[in-house]
Amino acid sequence: MKKKLLIHDIARHLDVSIATVSLVLNGKAKEKRISDALAEKVLKYVEEVGYKPNQLAKSLRTGKTHVIGLMVEDIANPFFATVAGLIEKKALARGYRIIYCSTHNDPAEARDLLAMFQERHVDGYILALPNGLEAEVSALVRRGKPLVLFDRLLPGVLANAVVVDGATGTYEATRHLLAQGFERVALITTQAEQTQMAARQQGYAQALHAQGRPELVYEV
Repeated sequence: MKKKLLIHDIARHLDVSIATVSLVLNGKAKEKRISDALAEKVLKYVEEVGYKPNQLAKSLRTGKTHVIGLMVEDIANPFFATVAGLIEKKALARGYRIIYCSTHNDPAEARDLLAMFQERHVDGYILALPNGLEAEVSALVRRGKPLVLFDRLLPGVLANAVVVDGATGTYEATRHLLAQGFERVALITTQAEQTQMAARQQGYAQALHAQGRPELVYEV
């Protein structure tokens, strides 16, 4: 069985220090004033022998796993699948990997998945969560963990977020239909208690009330 090549094997072969090899592999050659010729020599040899650093050891040393946890309602949903693909493309370009998880809108399942992300020591969190995770997410924010909510907010949680202005969208859409002469404008929604759903219904209702029209809301 072929012996796994270690960083000190590379250093010994090239007759340089382990620190020099480590700095080159971590992209810090220029910062530490290692010559371009020496850095190139290290990188060329590493490529020739196919050296792969131990990711666990590297993460323990740097405090970084280069993994981001992405949690959505259902990764098979076309909307979330498209967003996930774009996130992964951007992450890979910056040397990060993505762990995908689906909550199925179940707070208990989402709570377990958040715990798993923490056990994996992910470097950041991108989350579209059901209500009920306010305490857990607030705790992550207080600890300074890089975290972004998207598609929906969590009540009372102060965190970075990327969301659509659903209230304005449904308000403008409803006003447009009324302006076209439609008198009975209905909203088909779900029973999910999520901030984006509430915002959509709010905008719809506001447009109707402004013209004295009744709401026609159908939950599916």
